[in-house]
Order: sequence, then C-alpha cells, then structure tokens
Amino acid sequence: MEKVRTYPNPFPAIFYLFIFLFFLIFACLLIIALIESSNFWLILILTIPVSFLILTYVHCSNYFTLLLINNNQITIYQWLKLKVIELKFEEVSGYSLSEVSFGEVTLSFKSKSFVIYSKYENPIEIIKGFNLNYDMVLQNIKNSKIVKFGFEPYQTNKYFRIRKFKYDYLVKK
Repeated sequence: MEKVRTYPNPFPAIFYLFIFLFFLIFACLLIIALIESSNFWLILILTIPVSFLILTYVHCSNYFTLLLINNNQITIYQWLKLKVIELKFEEVSGYSLSEVSFGEVTLSFKSKSFVIYSKYENPIEIIKGFNLNYDMVLQNIKNSKIVKFGFEPYQTNKYFRIRKFKYDYLVKK
C-alpha cells in the first residue's frame, strides 16, 4: 500500500492561532496590571481570558488530528495533545462516515469526517475542514480491509460539545 497522509489546513489553524494569541495577550496585560496595582477585581477579570485560553486549546486539540497510512499501519498524530498513536489494520475495528456541525442554525458550517474505531484507543475523528488530502486518505481506508460501520449522525451532549459516537459500543474493551 502506498504512503498517504493528511496535512493540516492552514486557514483554521491561523484562525485559532489568532484567537489564542488575542486571549494570551489580554491575560498578560491583566497580569502586568495586577502586579502594578493590587486590585482584587483584576484577579476576577483575569479568569475570563485564562478560561478562553483553556477552552480554545481543548477545542483545537480534538480537531487538529493528522493521519499517515503506510504498510498496513495507521499513524495518528494529535500534535496539540503531544500524542502519536500507531495502529495496525488488525487493531482497527472499523470506521464510519460522519458530518460535523460548527455553529448554530443561521451561522452553521458542516464538514465531512470519518471516525476510526480501535480496539485499544478511544474513537478518533478526522475532519475534512481541518485536513488537506482528506479524500485520498479516505479512499485508501475504503480500499483496505477495514470494516465500514456506516454513517453516523453528529451527536453531542446537551450542554457541552463532547462528541457521542454511535458505534462505540461495538468496540468497547
């Protein structure tokens, strides 16, 4: 099998980088102001940019996932989590196609994705909007001996954007 990989899409990466830098600069300016004057209210205000920094990091760490398929092995790079996962095709239980929604009704944006289910790892989602070369990687996965579970709708919890995976019960350890 030929070596195929996804590459990060620079546009969402730059967008999230600007958001992250904005809140980082805001937090640094508040820390400087806090050092110069011991105002209690600045500590409360400081929690706003720090929480947005943490939320932006957690949000991005799930979306920026890269994939390399080489010699019956899938290598998954989650570079914001500093994590590399190597799976042989035998360790992959299957995959499903999905569609991810971003935003609310009037400003919604949808992107195609596929979810890889492993016997030993949590489900891993590869999103087309965040990866270049997505179609070629998906075609290689379709041509391999990995089982296709089908299409799964995008489901999250009611209050938090934690993804629920439809076929996770098939591969529970």
